[in-house]
Amino acid sequence: YKRQQFVADLLPADVVGTEVQNQKTKELEPKFGAPAETDLYHADEFNRAPPKAQGGLLEAMAEGQISIGGVTRKLSDWFMVIATQNPESHEGTYSLTEANRDRYMFKVNLGRPSREEQARIMDLQLEGMPKLKQVVDLDTLREARAQVQRVRVEKPLSRNAGWDAPAAEAQFVHDLRKQPLVSNDEGLHKLLLWLDA
Repeated sequence: YKRQQFVADLLPADVVGTEVQNQKTKELEPKFGAPAETDLYHADEFNRAPPKAQGGLLEAMAEGQISIGGVTRKLSDWFMVIATQNPESHEGTYSLTEANRDRYMFKVNLGRPSREEQARIMDLQLEGMPKLKQVVDLDTLREARAQVQRVRVEKPLSRNAGWDAPAAEAQFVHDLRKQPLVSNDEGLHKLLLWLDA
């Protein structure tokens, strides 16, 4: 897990990395950023950074790799981005580009926490977060992924899967989309993500 705070002066190189000069050889070498070092990358307050910095993640999210100066590094097979954003009405925020919105499977609108939830959050801050327990091992995850890859989506179903009722979403996603907390924007990349899911 790696978390990166997105801010107004963030550059794409701050996200994915850049070339740095090796002091011994005087050659430029790629220095890869946080996404190359983790399975779960948390882009905190994603829309506080300008679109150019947001776009730094597009190759990582779409192709599972990062390229710097002609050198490409494959990311973990488990690589995933979770991003938080502020309401666009807040000062110092940027709208997400369509290309960025299309790379996320869904958006969950949490809203403002209730008084009780705020009190619980403050308690957790004071007491410390509870220890997480492992609930699944890597071999089980690999087997689950392999089983999902064996699921066949018939061509007529996938071709008729408009975004109103994509075959790949199944009933779970259909139910989620009815909830006011979840929104799905149209986009081919998103449809392909659901097809893989």
